[in-house]
Amino acid sequence: MSILALTVADALAVLDVAGAYDPADPYARVPAPVAFTGLRIGVPSALHDASFAASIARARTLGATIVSFDYAPFTEA
Repeated sequence: MSILALTVADALAVLDVAGAYDPADPYARVPAPVAFTGLRIGVPSALHDASFAASIARARTLGATIVSFDYAPFTEA
């Protein structure tokens, strides 16, 4: 699904409506549960701080493997 909007708030409002299950729609499907089982997410070591702690923890809870890596070589290239 692609949503184009002028603001993030507008995009979220559209996503809430467009992404919701509508039992009156004969083509609607019940959304599948989100699971990150088998997904590996690379997180630069410098970002392993409090601002990303909740997101990293949530991804782990959903089954993702978090892989820390050194981002410095990318900035030097």
